[in-house]
Amino acid sequence: MNPDKQIRPDDAATMMLRYLNGALGEQETAMLNMHLKNNRSSRKAAAFLLLQELHLAEIAQAAEESTPVSAESSAAQRIIRWTDRALHRLLDVFRPRIAWVGGAVLMAAVLAVLASGLWNARFFSGGLRIVEVRGVVILDRDHRQWPLSGEIELQGGDELSFQSGASASIRFQRGATTLRFSRSAQLRLESVRNGKAIRLNRGLLVGVVSRQPRNAPIRVLTPHAEAQVLGTEFTLFADNQKTRLEVWDGKVHLRRTSDDASTTVSKGQFAVAANGVPLVNRPLSRGVLWEYWLGLNGQTVGDLTADPRSPDQPTGKDYLPAFEAPTNWADHYGARAHAWLRPPATGAYTFWIAADDAAELWLSPDENSENKVRICWTENWTRPREWDKQPEQKSSPIVLKADRLYYIEARHREAGGGDCLAVAWKAPDREREIIPADQLNLPDETQDLARLESGRRKALSPR
Repeated sequence: MNPDKQIRPDDAATMMLRYLNGALGEQETAMLNMHLKNNRSSRKAAAFLLLQELHLAEIAQAAEESTPVSAESSAAQRIIRWTDRALHRLLDVFRPRIAWVGGAVLMAAVLAVLASGLWNARFFSGGLRIVEVRGVVILDRDHRQWPLSGEIELQGGDELSFQSGASASIRFQRGATTLRFSRSAQLRLESVRNGKAIRLNRGLLVGVVSRQPRNAPIRVLTPHAEAQVLGTEFTLFADNQKTRLEVWDGKVHLRRTSDDASTTVSKGQFAVAANGVPLVNRPLSRGVLWEYWLGLNGQTVGDLTADPRSPDQPTGKDYLPAFEAPTNWADHYGARAHAWLRPPATGAYTFWIAADDAAELWLSPDENSENKVRICWTENWTRPREWDKQPEQKSSPIVLKADRLYYIEARHREAGGGDCLAVAWKAPDREREIIPADQLNLPDETQDLARLESGRRKALSPR
């Protein structure tokens, strides 16, 4: 590239940013030096570009959170304005005393350090706060171990191991980013400051991530992939066989580490990174997984759970678009309908179950099936959608959060005669209704089934 070649003023700012990031080659650096030597406005524009980016990011973040900017942010903005004015005076008054290349690069570098410090202070200052711990989570720091608790501030290099049924939520105190881990997770916090990085060896991560600096995404490293997150809601599950990413809002870049194949997963999509599996985006499937066991003796739900085939060897599976099973389908069978529940709003929810002959509804306080508790039931038959025949069919009000996943499961036992199963709820500011498909997501192990079914019920001969 010819250093004497003319470049446009608009390109100079972009080249300056690349120079500060170490991504500008020698020939392009020579071009930039020549341009800055002869163009005062480009020298100022390149320097003020970072301030402009920082102003816009502050405004966007405040609007996104819909909350007043904190006192720390206000102080940061005052420093930014003061630095803006000071840099103008420095350029206008002292420019003759500053070497054209050294001065421009030095001032831009100082400005970049200041802007980076203020920007990162918003997202990274204060470290990691423990929001909630359920069960036993072991923290390993410098080969010393103790149970995780809310009094501990996490730092880079910490390793967390989750016992069965345990979960924990951590929050970056700047940027409204919350990460929730469960499903026997095992992870290491590689970095919690500039460019947060988490190595998830196994387990489930549910993330609500606010807008991050474009050059410092949250990185999640798994045995098979790397996910880069700038601002989104997502779930990511990892084990020795695969990494599965679901995106509920925004976009996440997923790269398979074995061959560097990559894809950008958008809202309403999922992708699986595994050996021998195409890395492609597929639509998320909504609804309930319905598993059934034919030829079951007895009349109670306990007869289903006591059967040696339960829960790992069902006679068959099906996909239900809402939380209601087929009516008058068969005799002498048991069934389990389960899903992840995503509440549309934070508030108190009431649940109902109706079934013939008997059924129970279980709900977990989080996404872990191991933590589920029975919330309502019926020991005698009801008609389809007959919600109020017995008082036990109705749960007490339960507070759920909009940005959470909750494991929900209905167990059903049919002896003879008619049969039915349905689950309803009353969400805040809504009437009672069968729980709809758009609030239900299939458990991760059923995505292949959901894709093959494509929302269609199988027409089985019931009798």
